[in-house]
Amino acid sequence: MSTLWHLQRLLLAVAAALCFDSRATLDRGPRPKERSVRPKERSVCWRVGVATLMALVVSALSSVSPTAKAVSISCDQSTTTGYSSGNPSTISVVTVDGKPVEVNTANAYWVMAKAAEADGVYLSVVSGFRTMAQQQYLYDCYVNCNCNNCNLAAVPGYSNHQSGHALDLNTGGWSTANYNWLVAHGPTYGFTRTVASEHWHWEWWGGGPGGGPCTGGAVTSPDPDMSIWIQTATLSGQERDFRAEGSSDGVFDLYQGQQFVVEVFIHNAAGAAATESGDSVLVHVWFESPWLEPVSYDIYTDWPEYDLATWIPSNADTDPENPPKTAPPPASYTYSTRHYAGGEGKKIRFLARAKDYSIGQVDHPDVRAWIQHVGGWYGEQTGWDDPVELNGAGGLLRAQFQYDVYSRSRWDFEGVEATETEGWRAEGAAHLTVAQGAAQVELTGGDPRLCNTTARWSAAEREAVQLLVRSPEARLSQLLFTTDAEEGLDDAKSAWFITPASPDGFAPVQVDFSDHPKWTGTITGLCLDPSPAATGVYEIDAIAAIASGTTTGDADGDGALDAPGPDCDDGDAEVHPGAAERCNGVDDDCDGETDEGQTNACGACGALPVEVCNDQDDDCDGETDEGLICDLCSPGAEEPCTLDLPVGDCTSGARRCHGGGAWGPCEAAAACGQGPVEPQPDVIEGEQAVGPLGDATAEISSVRMSTSLAERRVGGEGCDVGAGTPLPLPFASLLLLLLRARAAARGSRRRL
Repeated sequence: MSTLWHLQRLLLAVAAALCFDSRATLDRGPRPKERSVRPKERSVCWRVGVATLMALVVSALSSVSPTAKAVSISCDQSTTTGYSSGNPSTISVVTVDGKPVEVNTANAYWVMAKAAEADGVYLSVVSGFRTMAQQQYLYDCYVNCNCNNCNLAAVPGYSNHQSGHALDLNTGGWSTANYNWLVAHGPTYGFTRTVASEHWHWEWWGGGPGGGPCTGGAVTSPDPDMSIWIQTATLSGQERDFRAEGSSDGVFDLYQGQQFVVEVFIHNAAGAAATESGDSVLVHVWFESPWLEPVSYDIYTDWPEYDLATWIPSNADTDPENPPKTAPPPASYTYSTRHYAGGEGKKIRFLARAKDYSIGQVDHPDVRAWIQHVGGWYGEQTGWDDPVELNGAGGLLRAQFQYDVYSRSRWDFEGVEATETEGWRAEGAAHLTVAQGAAQVELTGGDPRLCNTTARWSAAEREAVQLLVRSPEARLSQLLFTTDAEEGLDDAKSAWFITPASPDGFAPVQVDFSDHPKWTGTITGLCLDPSPAATGVYEIDAIAAIASGTTTGDADGDGALDAPGPDCDDGDAEVHPGAAERCNGVDDDCDGETDEGQTNACGACGALPVEVCNDQDDDCDGETDEGLICDLCSPGAEEPCTLDLPVGDCTSGARRCHGGGAWGPCEAAAACGQGPVEPQPDVIEGEQAVGPLGDATAEISSVRMSTSLAERRVGGEGCDVGAGTPLPLPFASLLLLLLRARAAARGSRRRL
């Protein structure tokens, strides 16, 4: 137990003794029923209170600050097998605070710990370098959650503790003096906290002021002792493993298009022999293409400090064997790094680019580096797995660093584990997993949504979104978006589309935003609502922003969607809800009625028909042939007709059209019905009289016909004799008498 622990308990014991002693002294003898506190008792109780308070203060201080103990270090070096990204390498370790630590990390830590002691803060190493067996134990504890408090542990071979560059320190919590000092000063000495959930985990990969008691080393060797490793700098404002999900957990994550710094370190151990003079150490660096590509490079050395922290340009940087600086270097190239002194380190610093989206395309694209040649000691390693003929190292000198390249405008959902959703999350009545290369969205009613807040692209360059979806039934779906100007989700920043029924395969679906007034600036997020208040499964094979597209379910571009949307004809842009109804036999406004308010009284389109003489109600006003004189003829025309009454043996006659356009009566021919007639005795001026009444016979005959027709009309019989109108009976009788009188008068004149 610590001295502070004993001290606090001693003070508490003294306080208790004083209290009991004072009360025993003051309370000797009979005790009165009521007694006021005496001055001497007040003094003793005050001293007891002070002693108790001091004990509590000491107790509080001891619980906040770790035990003060100066850093201890032993520079006796030993070599062991370290691991970086699963690749073994030989490293040198020393002992710091009783724990094994890689020698260069130990030097940097010792300098930092001494600076902390000057500020009254005492750091100590809780865990340093770990062997494969030790890491396996901790990983099993994490997986099975049966030891080590279930603390997070990396897969064996991939923990940075196994490289010797990671240290667990005695921070004691998130707000202790030790933790606060490390946050404020750790980066000055090259130490950073790399695991978000662990306040105690700090790593050193170079940097700081240099120095340390073990610089130069204590182990001597007649041969070089080369090692190689790769380091990637954390991007500002971005976690190293921002997609800690499934197989990507523990892998350095990047977004497509991002530039990042990757450094290949080559080190000749302190105390080792220099490499052969005039012989260049060759290092091959390989970027897995097309997902990763180098943009530029520089070569540095830590001469003359030999601290892997103080870097200056190396003369190898301008070696003519290396790629020219005027263009990006090749994705695979062997670099000349020249001569190494004992303890000297060099690094090839690349500015690189995450060129292409890698999820589902390749298993963690990586940067690989290996020492190809060290004169008289190692070589030739011409490939990643190439065995070497001369191997003074005892193993392959190689290293790799893995990445995952995510996209901010494309998601293929090709992860191998259910949790690899690429930043998409379910909201509301939805549950999201990844299986068989697709996002499986279980809809449970309510308002299900699938959202992503890491989307980033120019609205002007990509004006549409395409999805590959599978749904057992057609759905009315909605896609919402946010922009750098308006972050909130709302219907004003959305578009609707139709998810077609496609139970047997994935169907392409597009959503066009080119005419959307709020599709501007930078798109910063998407939210998919497969179908309001729906149930069932909705599968998404891929989502991508594209340059242009046509909204699925709106083939005619009128802004209204086909079934189950409201558009009743998605092939006609003039047919949709809200369209003007036209008289065309089509439901233009999709209200279930056709040509409503557009037809005339006859139920047809256009103007009403004109009434004509056809015994029909042409203008649909309930009347027939109104306002017309029907059956008109051309004046002077003649046509055969049937006599109303036979004349002799004649039943046919003819009628003529009068000047007013009306037909005259049907008349018998002049010789009709006369037969052989005896001549009349009356002969006047050589003319033979036709009969007793002369030419009145025809007129009488005509009147007789008309009279007979009139009588028949009066008797209820109908007769169509043409356009003429039958005479009323009284008028016909009067006319007959007048004609007879006229005939008689003519006869008298002829006889005279």
